[in-house]
Amino acid sequence: MADRRRQSGGEAAAWLAALGGAALAGALLAVALWGALGAGDGAPASASPRRTADVAPAPLSDPVPTTAAGRPGAAGSDAAGSDAADPAVTSTTAAGAAVLAYQPAVGDCVAVVTGADGAAAVASVDCAATHLFEVAALVDVSAQFASRPTDLEWTALLTMRCPDLLRAYVGPTYDPHGRFVLRVSAPTEAEWAAGDRLGECLVSVGSDSAGRPIPYEGGVRGADQSVQLRPGDCVDLGPLAGMAPTVVGCDEAHELEVLGALDLTGSFEHYPADDEWAGAAAQCLPALTERFGVDPVAPNGNALVPSVVRIPIESWLVGRRSTACAVGELDAAGALVERITALDS
Repeated sequence: MADRRRQSGGEAAAWLAALGGAALAGALLAVALWGALGAGDGAPASASPRRTADVAPAPLSDPVPTTAAGRPGAAGSDAAGSDAADPAVTSTTAAGAAVLAYQPAVGDCVAVVTGADGAAAVASVDCAATHLFEVAALVDVSAQFASRPTDLEWTALLTMRCPDLLRAYVGPTYDPHGRFVLRVSAPTEAEWAAGDRLGECLVSVGSDSAGRPIPYEGGVRGADQSVQLRPGDCVDLGPLAGMAPTVVGCDEAHELEVLGALDLTGSFEHYPADDEWAGAAAQCLPALTERFGVDPVAPNGNALVPSVVRIPIESWLVGRRSTACAVGELDAAGALVERITALDS
Protein backbone atom coordinates (compact mmCIF):
# COMPACT_ATOMS: atom_id res chain seq x y z
CA MET A 1 0.00 0.00 0.00
CA ALA A 2 1.27 3.46 -0.82
CA ASP A 3 2.34 5.81 1.95
CA ARG A 4 -0.57 8.02 2.81
CA ARG A 5 -1.02 11.74 3.54
CA ARG A 6 2.37 12.81 2.19
CA GLN A 7 1.26 16.26 1.02
CA SER A 8 3.59 19.17 1.62
CA GLY A 9 2.86 22.54 3.12
CA GLY A 10 -0.55 23.81 2.03
CA GLU A 11 -1.53 20.38 0.69
CA ALA A 12 -1.37 19.07 4.24
CA ALA A 13 -4.61 20.97 4.71
CA ALA A 14 -6.40 18.22 2.84
CA TRP A 15 -5.44 15.52 5.32
CA LEU A 16 -7.25 16.77 8.39
CA ALA A 17 -9.81 18.10 5.98
CA ALA A 18 -10.79 14.54 5.24
CA LEU A 19 -10.41 13.58 8.89
CA GLY A 20 -11.45 16.64 10.85
CA GLY A 21 -14.19 17.86 8.59
CA ALA A 22 -15.62 14.71 7.07
CA ALA A 23 -18.45 13.87 9.42
CA LEU A 24 -20.93 11.41 7.97
CA ALA A 25 -23.70 13.80 7.05
CA GLY A 26 -24.39 12.84 3.48
CA ALA A 27 -21.23 14.36 2.02
CA LEU A 28 -17.47 14.21 2.34
CA LEU A 29 -16.76 17.65 3.76
CA ALA A 30 -13.42 19.43 3.54
CA VAL A 31 -11.87 21.74 6.11
CA ALA A 32 -8.33 23.09 5.75
CA LEU A 33 -5.84 21.35 8.03
CA TRP A 34 -3.93 24.39 9.14
CA GLY A 35 -7.12 26.42 9.39
CA ALA A 36 -8.75 23.71 11.48
CA LEU A 37 -5.70 23.46 13.71
CA GLY A 38 -5.08 27.18 13.90
CA ALA A 39 -1.63 27.04 12.29
CA GLY A 40 -2.58 29.38 9.46
CA ASP A 41 0.07 30.62 7.07
CA GLY A 42 2.73 30.11 9.71
CA ALA A 43 2.96 26.37 9.01
CA PRO A 44 6.44 25.45 7.79
CA ALA A 45 6.56 25.10 4.00
CA SER A 46 8.28 21.74 4.41
CA ALA A 47 5.67 20.40 6.82
CA SER A 48 4.18 17.11 5.67
CA PRO A 49 1.92 14.65 7.42
CA ARG A 50 4.02 11.76 8.62
CA ARG A 51 3.88 8.86 11.01
CA THR A 52 6.04 9.13 14.12
CA ALA A 53 7.47 5.92 15.52
CA ASP A 54 8.16 5.34 19.22
CA VAL A 55 6.99 8.80 20.24
CA ALA A 56 3.81 9.52 22.17
CA PRO A 57 2.74 13.17 22.48
CA ALA A 58 2.55 14.58 25.97
CA PRO A 59 -1.04 14.85 27.32
CA LEU A 60 -2.58 18.29 27.18
CA SER A 61 -2.41 20.15 30.45
CA ASP A 62 -5.80 21.77 29.86
CA PRO A 63 -7.77 19.86 27.22
CA VAL A 64 -10.94 21.27 25.74
CA PRO A 65 -13.98 19.76 27.52
CA THR A 66 -16.21 17.81 25.16
CA THR A 67 -19.97 17.73 24.67
CA ALA A 68 -22.42 15.98 22.38
CA ALA A 69 -22.25 18.85 19.91
CA GLY A 70 -18.54 19.48 20.43
CA ARG A 71 -19.07 22.95 21.90
CA PRO A 72 -15.82 24.13 23.46
CA GLY A 73 -15.58 25.06 27.09
CA ALA A 74 -13.83 28.12 28.38
CA ALA A 75 -10.51 26.30 28.49
CA GLY A 76 -8.86 26.52 25.11
CA SER A 77 -11.76 28.23 23.36
CA ASP A 78 -9.60 31.20 22.49
CA ALA A 79 -6.84 29.03 21.07
CA ALA A 80 -7.27 29.87 17.40
CA GLY A 81 -4.09 31.83 16.97
CA SER A 82 -1.14 29.43 17.01
CA ASP A 83 -0.01 25.82 17.19
CA ALA A 84 1.26 26.37 20.70
CA ALA A 85 -2.19 27.42 21.91
CA ASP A 86 -4.25 25.09 19.75
CA PRO A 87 -5.60 22.03 21.59
CA ALA A 88 -5.52 19.95 18.42
CA VAL A 89 -1.74 20.21 18.05
CA THR A 90 0.25 18.38 20.73
CA SER A 91 3.96 18.92 21.23
CA THR A 92 6.54 16.21 21.79
CA THR A 93 10.10 17.02 22.73
CA ALA A 94 11.66 13.65 21.91
CA ALA A 95 14.72 14.48 19.83
CA GLY A 96 15.92 12.31 16.98
CA ALA A 97 12.73 10.22 16.80
CA ALA A 98 12.39 7.96 13.81
CA VAL A 99 9.88 9.48 11.40
CA LEU A 100 8.00 7.40 8.83
CA ALA A 101 5.19 8.23 6.42
CA TYR A 102 1.81 7.82 8.12
CA GLN A 103 -0.08 4.69 7.09
CA PRO A 104 -3.53 4.08 8.60
CA ALA A 105 -4.24 0.82 10.41
CA VAL A 106 -7.34 -0.38 12.24
CA GLY A 107 -7.01 0.43 15.94
CA ASP A 108 -4.59 3.33 15.40
CA CYS A 109 -5.16 6.48 17.36
CA VAL A 110 -4.15 9.50 15.30
CA ALA A 111 -2.77 12.82 16.48
CA VAL A 112 -1.03 15.82 14.99
CA VAL A 113 2.20 16.43 16.87
CA THR A 114 5.02 18.95 16.72
CA GLY A 115 8.39 17.26 16.43
CA ALA A 116 11.73 18.41 17.77
CA ASP A 117 12.33 20.21 14.46
CA GLY A 118 9.13 22.22 14.91
CA ALA A 119 7.36 20.60 11.97
CA ALA A 120 3.81 19.34 12.30
CA ALA A 121 3.37 15.60 11.84
CA VAL A 122 0.42 13.26 11.57
CA ALA A 123 1.26 10.48 14.00
CA SER A 124 -0.08 7.14 15.12
CA VAL A 125 0.13 7.32 18.91
CA ASP A 126 -0.75 5.29 21.98
CA CYS A 127 -4.50 5.61 22.50
CA ALA A 128 -3.89 6.60 26.14
CA ALA A 129 -2.26 9.77 24.82
CA THR A 130 -4.14 12.79 23.57
CA HIS A 131 -5.39 12.22 20.02
CA LEU A 132 -8.03 13.34 17.54
CA PHE A 133 -9.27 10.16 15.86
CA GLU A 134 -9.30 6.39 16.16
CA VAL A 135 -9.30 4.23 13.04
CA ALA A 136 -12.30 1.90 13.34
CA ALA A 137 -12.15 0.31 9.87
CA LEU A 138 -10.57 0.55 6.43
CA VAL A 139 -12.62 0.09 3.26
CA ASP A 140 -10.56 -1.31 0.36
CA VAL A 141 -12.14 -0.46 -3.00
CA SER A 142 -9.35 -1.81 -5.20
CA ALA A 143 -11.53 -4.65 -6.52
CA GLN A 144 -14.52 -2.36 -7.05
CA PHE A 145 -13.12 0.67 -8.87
CA ALA A 146 -10.50 0.88 -11.62
CA SER A 147 -10.37 4.67 -11.35
CA ARG A 148 -10.85 6.88 -8.32
CA PRO A 149 -14.51 7.17 -7.25
CA THR A 150 -16.00 10.64 -7.28
CA ASP A 151 -16.57 12.33 -3.94
CA LEU A 152 -20.26 11.49 -4.29
CA GLU A 153 -19.43 7.81 -4.85
CA TRP A 154 -17.07 7.79 -1.85
CA THR A 155 -19.81 9.37 0.23
CA ALA A 156 -22.39 6.79 -0.79
CA LEU A 157 -19.99 3.91 -0.26
CA LEU A 158 -18.72 4.99 3.14
CA THR A 159 -22.20 6.04 4.29
CA MET A 160 -23.33 2.47 3.64
CA ARG A 161 -20.27 0.64 4.95
CA CYS A 162 -18.89 2.62 7.89
CA PRO A 163 -21.83 2.57 10.37
CA ASP A 164 -21.91 -1.25 10.50
CA LEU A 165 -18.14 -1.44 10.60
CA LEU A 166 -18.07 1.02 13.51
CA ARG A 167 -20.66 -1.02 15.43
CA ALA A 168 -18.62 -4.17 14.83
CA TYR A 169 -15.45 -2.41 15.99
CA VAL A 170 -16.92 -0.96 19.20
CA GLY A 171 -19.08 -3.98 20.01
CA PRO A 172 -22.66 -4.51 21.23
CA THR A 173 -22.53 -1.56 23.63
CA TYR A 174 -22.10 0.99 20.82
CA ASP A 175 -24.30 3.99 21.57
CA PRO A 176 -25.50 5.68 18.36
CA HIS A 177 -26.35 8.82 20.34
CA GLY A 178 -23.24 8.77 22.52
CA ARG A 179 -20.28 11.11 22.63
CA PHE A 180 -18.36 9.34 19.86
CA VAL A 181 -19.18 10.29 16.28
CA LEU A 182 -18.29 8.71 12.96
CA ARG A 183 -16.13 10.52 10.43
CA VAL A 184 -14.76 9.37 7.09
CA SER A 185 -11.70 9.98 4.96
CA ALA A 186 -11.00 9.11 1.33
CA PRO A 187 -7.73 9.27 -0.64
CA THR A 188 -7.15 12.31 -2.81
CA GLU A 189 -6.51 12.10 -6.54
CA ALA A 190 -2.74 12.17 -5.92
CA GLU A 191 -2.98 9.47 -3.25
CA TRP A 192 -5.08 7.31 -5.53
CA ALA A 193 -2.50 7.72 -8.30
CA ALA A 194 0.16 6.59 -5.82
CA GLY A 195 -1.77 3.37 -5.15
CA ASP A 196 -3.94 4.26 -2.13
CA ARG A 197 -7.29 2.45 -2.30
CA LEU A 198 -8.46 2.75 1.31
CA GLY A 199 -11.35 4.76 2.67
CA GLU A 200 -11.17 5.27 6.45
CA CYS A 201 -13.96 4.96 9.02
CA LEU A 202 -12.86 7.09 11.96
CA VAL A 203 -14.12 7.88 15.44
CA SER A 204 -13.88 11.28 17.11
CA VAL A 205 -15.69 13.25 19.81
CA GLY A 206 -16.76 16.02 17.47
CA SER A 207 -15.58 19.52 16.60
CA ASP A 208 -15.46 22.78 18.47
CA SER A 209 -17.29 25.91 17.33
CA ALA A 210 -14.39 26.79 15.00
CA GLY A 211 -14.65 23.41 13.27
CA ARG A 212 -11.45 22.05 14.80
CA PRO A 213 -11.48 18.40 15.94
CA ILE A 214 -11.60 18.04 19.72
CA PRO A 215 -8.74 16.08 21.31
CA TYR A 216 -9.48 13.29 23.74
CA GLU A 217 -7.72 10.46 25.56
CA GLY A 218 -8.38 6.72 25.69
CA GLY A 219 -9.56 4.16 23.18
CA VAL A 220 -13.18 3.91 22.11
CA ARG A 221 -13.70 0.24 22.89
CA GLY A 222 -14.66 -0.20 26.53
CA ALA A 223 -14.93 3.56 27.11
CA ASP A 224 -17.90 5.29 28.68
CA GLN A 225 -19.88 6.49 25.68
CA SER A 226 -22.28 8.69 27.62
CA VAL A 227 -22.66 12.24 26.38
CA GLN A 228 -20.68 14.36 28.81
CA LEU A 229 -23.11 17.11 29.77
CA ARG A 230 -21.70 19.90 31.92
CA PRO A 231 -23.39 22.48 34.13
CA GLY A 232 -24.31 25.45 31.96
CA ASP A 233 -24.67 23.44 28.74
CA CYS A 234 -27.80 24.36 26.80
CA VAL A 235 -29.85 21.52 25.32
CA ASP A 236 -32.17 21.50 22.32
CA LEU A 237 -34.79 18.75 22.58
CA GLY A 238 -35.56 18.76 18.86
CA PRO A 239 -38.90 19.23 17.09
CA LEU A 240 -40.08 15.62 17.49
CA ALA A 241 -40.64 13.55 20.62
CA GLY A 242 -38.00 10.86 21.01
CA MET A 243 -35.24 12.74 19.19
CA ALA A 244 -31.83 12.65 20.81
CA PRO A 245 -31.18 15.89 22.74
CA THR A 246 -28.41 18.06 21.30
CA VAL A 247 -26.03 20.40 23.10
CA VAL A 248 -26.05 23.80 21.40
CA GLY A 249 -24.71 27.25 22.09
CA CYS A 250 -26.85 29.11 24.63
CA ASP A 251 -27.44 31.80 21.98
CA GLU A 252 -29.18 29.14 19.87
CA ALA A 253 -32.71 27.82 20.37
CA HIS A 254 -32.91 25.46 23.36
CA GLU A 255 -35.33 24.37 26.07
CA LEU A 256 -33.10 23.15 28.90
CA GLU A 257 -29.97 24.27 30.72
CA VAL A 258 -27.89 21.63 32.50
CA LEU A 259 -27.53 21.78 36.28
CA GLY A 260 -25.46 18.67 36.96
CA ALA A 261 -25.00 14.94 36.40
CA LEU A 262 -27.69 12.36 37.12
CA ASP A 263 -27.21 8.58 37.24
CA LEU A 264 -30.38 6.52 36.75
CA THR A 265 -28.74 3.15 37.35
CA GLY A 266 -31.26 0.94 39.18
CA SER A 267 -34.04 3.51 38.96
CA PHE A 268 -36.13 1.72 36.32
CA GLU A 269 -36.48 -1.87 35.13
CA HIS A 270 -37.69 -0.66 31.72
CA TYR A 271 -37.45 2.40 29.51
CA PRO A 272 -39.25 5.16 31.45
CA ALA A 273 -42.65 6.40 30.32
CA ASP A 274 -43.37 10.14 30.16
CA ASP A 275 -44.74 10.27 33.71
CA GLU A 276 -41.71 8.36 35.01
CA TRP A 277 -39.33 10.83 33.38
CA ALA A 278 -41.32 13.61 35.04
CA GLY A 279 -41.11 11.80 38.37
CA ALA A 280 -37.35 11.39 38.05
CA ALA A 281 -37.06 15.17 37.77
CA ALA A 282 -37.76 15.35 41.51
CA GLN A 283 -34.17 14.20 42.00
CA CYS A 284 -33.10 17.44 40.32
CA LEU A 285 -34.97 19.78 42.67
CA PRO A 286 -32.05 20.25 45.13
CA ALA A 287 -29.76 21.34 42.28
CA LEU A 288 -32.41 23.75 41.01
CA THR A 289 -33.02 25.40 44.39
CA GLU A 290 -29.31 25.60 45.11
CA ARG A 291 -28.78 27.64 41.96
CA PHE A 292 -32.01 29.63 41.71
CA GLY A 293 -33.47 29.53 45.23
CA VAL A 294 -36.88 28.38 46.48
CA ASP A 295 -39.79 28.99 44.07
CA PRO A 296 -37.41 30.00 41.26
CA VAL A 297 -38.61 32.14 38.40
CA ALA A 298 -37.11 33.32 35.13
CA PRO A 299 -36.33 37.03 34.63
CA ASN A 300 -39.67 37.42 32.83
CA GLY A 301 -41.60 35.86 35.73
CA ASN A 302 -42.16 32.41 34.23
CA ALA A 303 -41.67 29.46 36.57
CA LEU A 304 -38.44 27.49 36.44
CA VAL A 305 -38.82 23.74 36.85
CA PRO A 306 -36.44 20.80 37.24
CA SER A 307 -36.15 18.39 34.35
CA VAL A 308 -34.17 15.35 33.23
CA VAL A 309 -32.34 15.26 29.91
CA ARG A 310 -33.93 12.12 28.52
CA ILE A 311 -31.77 9.26 27.34
CA PRO A 312 -32.76 8.13 23.81
CA ILE A 313 -34.26 4.64 23.80
CA GLU A 314 -31.50 3.31 21.49
CA SER A 315 -28.93 4.44 24.06
CA TRP A 316 -30.96 3.00 26.94
CA LEU A 317 -31.10 -0.41 25.25
CA VAL A 318 -27.29 -0.65 25.07
CA GLY A 319 -26.97 0.17 28.76
CA ARG A 320 -26.60 3.93 29.07
CA ARG A 321 -27.97 5.29 32.35
CA SER A 322 -25.90 8.45 32.73
CA THR A 323 -27.62 11.75 31.97
CA ALA A 324 -28.13 15.15 33.61
CA CYS A 325 -30.46 17.29 35.67
CA ALA A 326 -31.57 20.45 33.92
CA VAL A 327 -33.76 23.48 34.37
CA GLY A 328 -36.51 24.59 32.03
CA GLU A 329 -38.81 27.61 31.82
CA LEU A 330 -42.57 27.06 31.66
CA ASP A 331 -44.97 29.45 29.96
CA ALA A 332 -48.50 30.18 31.21
CA ALA A 333 -49.83 27.14 29.35
CA GLY A 334 -47.33 24.83 31.07
CA ALA A 335 -45.13 24.26 28.01
CA LEU A 336 -41.35 24.53 27.96
CA VAL A 337 -40.18 27.87 26.58
CA GLU A 338 -37.66 27.89 23.75
CA ARG A 339 -34.93 30.30 24.80
CA ILE A 340 -32.02 31.87 22.92
CA THR A 341 -30.13 33.11 25.99
CA ALA A 342 -28.76 31.48 29.13
CA LEU A 343 -30.88 31.95 32.25
CA ASP A 344 -28.10 33.89 33.96
CA SER A 345 -27.68 36.34 31.06
